[in-house]
Amino acid sequence: MENKKSFYGWKVAAGSFIILAMPFAVIFLSHSIFLTPVTQALGFTATQFSLVFTIVAIATAIMSPIMGKIIRKYDVRYIMALCGAVVSISFAAFGLARELWQFYLLSAVLGAFATGITQIPISYIITNWFPSKKKGVATGIAFSGGNLGAFCTILTISNLMPKIGYEKCYFLLGGVMLVVTVLVSLFVIKEKPSDLGQKPYGDEEVKVVNKKSTASEELTGYTFKEAKSSSVFWVYVVAIVLLGVVFAGVQMHIPSYMQSIGHSASFASTVTSIVSIMGILSNVLIGMLLEKAGLKLGMSIIGIAMIASIVCLLLGKTALFAILFAVIFGAFVAIAAMGPSYLTSEIFGKKDYGTILGTVIMFFQFGGAVGPTLSGFIYDTTGAYKITWIIFIVLLVITFATFLFAFNLASKHRKAD
Repeated sequence: MENKKSFYGWKVAAGSFIILAMPFAVIFLSHSIFLTPVTQALGFTATQFSLVFTIVAIATAIMSPIMGKIIRKYDVRYIMALCGAVVSISFAAFGLARELWQFYLLSAVLGAFATGITQIPISYIITNWFPSKKKGVATGIAFSGGNLGAFCTILTISNLMPKIGYEKCYFLLGGVMLVVTVLVSLFVIKEKPSDLGQKPYGDEEVKVVNKKSTASEELTGYTFKEAKSSSVFWVYVVAIVLLGVVFAGVQMHIPSYMQSIGHSASFASTVTSIVSIMGILSNVLIGMLLEKAGLKLGMSIIGIAMIASIVCLLLGKTALFAILFAVIFGAFVAIAAMGPSYLTSEIFGKKDYGTILGTVIMFFQFGGAVGPTLSGFIYDTTGAYKITWIIFIVLLVITFATFLFAFNLASKHRKAD
């Protein structure tokens, strides 16, 4: 038996960490730092430029099911390298854009090709290497790259932008993304253990000459057709949509809320930073929790913690509760990033994982697009966030109860089979 240290899956997890620290973090978690500089320089309104983020989310949602099928048909390394190159060049091209339609067009391209370099291929690869044992830890390591990347990007670009301008910051980030994504995709990422003569983590290591999957790597679980025709899938999708609504609805409005209840901009930034810092650790902690405690108990603990965090947010006028919110919310926020991929593989298996996950991500993105708009609408209508947070507490109860219902349905289906 080979030494465990030689198991290549951990290098795949590390490579995934690096990739998610760049395109995923830059596009989905830290692009908002360009909002004020771009709108001031080009005369756009905040609403006009914010549509860039919405277009990215919609394009990602539409393309996700398609990308889920593509990664099953072709070598995932080349798909990731190609998509990484297109995404990087498109992001850098924002620095050349001067008209709104140019930003919108680039956003559509960015969102569509981002599906081939972020959650879907990474989750697919991690599941191949860690189908059961240590999957939570490996997924957590990979997805923690997003939080660390966002933190470093915001810190670096916020300091650079006043000195070199937003255009050069776009060029810089696009260039770094291009080098990182292409090199890591081609030279670090490996689609499955048999490509290197290994077996998934937890199985006995054997030499495999053929790159095709061996009998021990036979895929189990649902096909996409079986999944979408089952009640399990649609109950699960409801929970996923609600998860996207609540997490995006809270996270995007934290600074605005803190200032609306009398805290300074600097305190609001501190609270946001604490959420980001805790989020770096959150992915591994959530992965370990779900792996050790199981889906039902693990998700129950996460649900209770998230409800407690929003209660603290309601009491956020007191600085102590605001900080407590940031610590608790940040510690469990990773369920929104890695949850869809981890839970989907646990419920539906590997047989058609890429296609099922792509569809799940589509619904999650739609929920994520609705959340911030809902929060903003309620605030504009009532002049406060209190009603928003109460609604989100209720939605969290429904969300995690729905997840538990989906797990129970899945267990019954497995017993029936």
